[in-house]
Amino acid sequence: MFPAIPNIIHTRAILLHYIHYSDHSIIAKLYTRESGLKSFMVKGMSRKNSILKPSQLQPLTLLEIIYEEKPHRQLYFLKEARNYFLSYKAQNNVIISGIILFITEVLNHSIKEEEANPQLFDFIEKIIIKLETIEENIAFLPIWFLIRLSSFLGITPLNNYTSETITFNMEEGKFQESFPERNVYITGENVEILSLLIKAFSASDYFVPNILISDKSVIIDILLQYYHQHLPGFSEIHTHKILKEILYS
Repeated sequence: MFPAIPNIIHTRAILLHYIHYSDHSIIAKLYTRESGLKSFMVKGMSRKNSILKPSQLQPLTLLEIIYEEKPHRQLYFLKEARNYFLSYKAQNNVIISGIILFITEVLNHSIKEEEANPQLFDFIEKIIIKLETIEENIAFLPIWFLIRLSSFLGITPLNNYTSETITFNMEEGKFQESFPERNVYITGENVEILSLLIKAFSASDYFVPNILISDKSVIIDILLQYYHQHLPGFSEIHTHKILKEILYS
């Protein structure tokens, strides 16, 4: 019987989270382009020749990695890892770092499957690189991110707003005329604003729309509540409070 040929995977990856396993080891959760969500044990973090360096543990670090794929394994070991994009603003700009923390927390609550989704990976990667070069107003970016991400997660709201459908049914993800008896819903001026933003952002790169919003953080609250209704296990996002302080205060 011939020995099994190792299945060596070379892929791009995004660091989403890590925990300390011991004094010198961590478990890192990476979202890979080729294999989806994977967990990796990294030993010897205090050594100079460690595969991952402490500087590579910043949220949303972009890495090229090599590892061996084995069936039915839940924890993998990195063979190589190197940065292929370095973010200066993530470490030196309070607003950018706050947005990165927010995006990271939302992704950690949203992405659960190990199946690959190259389109989703490319979307996240594009945001990370965009944040390094963005010059226009970025107050709308968290809203744009949540609306665009919903399409990759398969929970995009039906944008059927009219002058008559002035209530947004959170649970059914659509606008309707009457108030639902049991379902969670919103009404008022933010309903039309939500519809305008969905229309503007659903299939476009980031831009600053010509939409007057008195409090953008309220729209983020609405979208996070919508995520909570449609994604099992999607709990409270704490970094939204940081955004309110640094971006919307």
